Amino acid sequence: MRTPPETPLSELARRATEEPGRIHVEDVEGSSLSYAETATEARRWAAAYRSIGVEADEIVVTMQNNTIESLLGWHGLGWLGATEAPVNVDYRADLLVHALNLTRARTMACLGQFVPRLLKVADRLEHLRQVVVLDDGDVPELPWPSWRMAELLAEAEQAFNMTELSCPVGYPVWNADRFDERGRASQGTVRPGYAVRIVDEHDQPLPPGEVGEIVIRSDVPWVLNAGYLNMPEATAEAWRGGWFHTGDAGYLDEEGWFYFIDRLKDCIRRRDENISSYDVEMSVMAHPEVALAGAIAVKENDRPGANEEVKVCCVRTEGSALDGEGLVRWLIGRMPRFMVPRYVEFFDELPLTPTQKVRKVELPKSPLTERTFDREAAGIEIPRDG
Repeated sequence: MRTPPETPLSELARRATEEPGRIHVEDVEGSSLSYAETATEARRWAAAYRSIGVEADEIVVTMQNNTIESLLGWHGLGWLGATEAPVNVDYRADLLVHALNLTRARTMACLGQFVPRLLKVADRLEHLRQVVVLDDGDVPELPWPSWRMAELLAEAEQAFNMTELSCPVGYPVWNADRFDERGRASQGTVRPGYAVRIVDEHDQPLPPGEVGEIVIRSDVPWVLNAGYLNMPEATAEAWRGGWFHTGDAGYLDEEGWFYFIDRLKDCIRRRDENISSYDVEMSVMAHPEVALAGAIAVKENDRPGANEEVKVCCVRTEGSALDGEGLVRWLIGRMPRFMVPRYVEFFDELPLTPTQKVRKVELPKSPLTERTFDREAAGIEIPRDG
């Protein structure tokens, strides 16, 4: 009988289950992670890479020092079925070009200090399409779509939680390859001791696959929050019907796996499709001439339940002359047809929150100004097969 092969990931998964608290890795400065913590963080790195389109059998070039984070990135890519191709941190010029072109990698993850080396050979890189900057230092502007790993990790939490809750949803096993048909990572299944429902606007449960509000309660008293301090009306609203209303939109699939879509206030409802504003923004900002984008809903009229159209408010990169038509035509075929924005408007800057996210409540809601591009008015049709 052939013995099933033992891999670093299968070993990590086994230890995370059998010895979750045992130290797995420790660096020279004393920072450490247990087996369970390593598995959880590796899943998060996998989801971060998956959120920018990294897939199984893909090669990702890395240029970084040996740290705990580099180990997590290696495990994360492995969980996706992708392959890491580390290059020597002293590579530059011809050697760097040779390594990147030889691997045919379209994604590179590197420390910010190595970005200037990339810029010097940018016109010689045949396959590179996007760059992930692994640290938070200042870097020059890149000619490819670029991401900060810290931001990707923040968006790629693999467990659903809020300050008011106690992590009611998580992975029952240590794997991160559960994605829906649109490539969205699952946050896991409901943990023992909790109940989670997806409900409509009348708090009626929705069937699997239907997007609605996530509501939660626990089997044991005092596990969840008891309410908001000195805010009785907000407490009553959040806890109506004995369920805590999260204000988040999501759905459960047929097998009980949970998927977070967006904050309800940011979710766009277009012709029976629930559209994640974050998904729209990520697709728009993949354009090399878009520096920042915020997606909002524009109602067709003031009636309750009126159809909403997608509008994106964008900031161009320096020197760009990109217009609304150019952006829309670039997006067609790169995102689901129902997500392609109808309205596009460009701004010199967008209002930001203290955490540097677009403050959408301050974005203009009027769909038609002298600067707004209207896809339908321009007569641009989206092919059914595109």
